[in-house]
Amino acid sequence: MQKLVCVHTVILFITVMTACNSASQLVKVEEITSIQIVRNMPGEHGVFYKDNDEIGNLKIKKFVRCINSSIPISGSTEFGKYPMIIKVEMKDGKVIIVSQAYTWTHKTLTNGNVFSSAVPKKDEVIISYGTARLRAKSPELYEWLKDAGLGK
Repeated sequence: MQKLVCVHTVILFITVMTACNSASQLVKVEEITSIQIVRNMPGEHGVFYKDNDEIGNLKIKKFVRCINSSIPISGSTEFGKYPMIIKVEMKDGKVIIVSQAYTWTHKTLTNGNVFSSAVPKKDEVIISYGTARLRAKSPELYEWLKDAGLGK
């Protein structure tokens, strides 16, 4: 199973690299139905944008511009804490998830227990598509996640 996830990650990486180095785009505006900013804390409500209204269309265009200009990088694709995510529903039914990337620290304590902590990594995000995950540098998506998609 781990090899399958690895293969999917490599395929996503190649797709993103191809998109970054050619005139083609990773995602196109007309392929997206909606974007939702999801706060993964119980009781918090997210923001929802549809492709059939003016503000939603502007947010979708911004997302497409940001994701298509992101640069794939190496690093862990683990989630940390309760990440705020951007959930993108495509017209073909597939879903793209974007979350902040984290730097993880793991330490074995003197009593044998393991202590782990995660800190958001500035300007880096995790892009998930199906079972594939890719870490990418995108100051725009990072900031968008920080302000819950409401600003700029």
